[in-house]
Amino acid sequence: MIGRPLRRGDVVLASFPFTDLSDRRVRPALVVSTIPSGPDFILLFISSVIPRRPGPFDFILLPSHPEFPGTGLRLPSVFRANRVGTLHRILLSKRLGRVGALIQREVDLRIKAAVGL
Repeated sequence: MIGRPLRRGDVVLASFPFTDLSDRRVRPALVVSTIPSGPDFILLFISSVIPRRPGPFDFILLPSHPEFPGTGLRLPSVFRANRVGTLHRILLSKRLGRVGALIQREVDLRIKAAVGL
């Protein structure tokens, strides 16, 4: 479990469930929002499996991006704005880093599109 307070933009390792709840896997996730009244966080799924044809809600982050080093990610990654979940703090095991303003802006645009805003 992570000791210090997490903030929007933190990249963490989370025990993310499969959408059918059949299993879970520890993977990177982006803190989209903290929930002030409790121990839950809204997280966005991050994967190192880059799709051949990225979807409209995918943001591909390559190591050549100037903000990549600050994220703590080791591999090129896709931020999947249509894969969002709420998890309890106990399912978050480690803070890897943070996204910068450029990455956050790109992810925010895709989140808005994914939820129809």
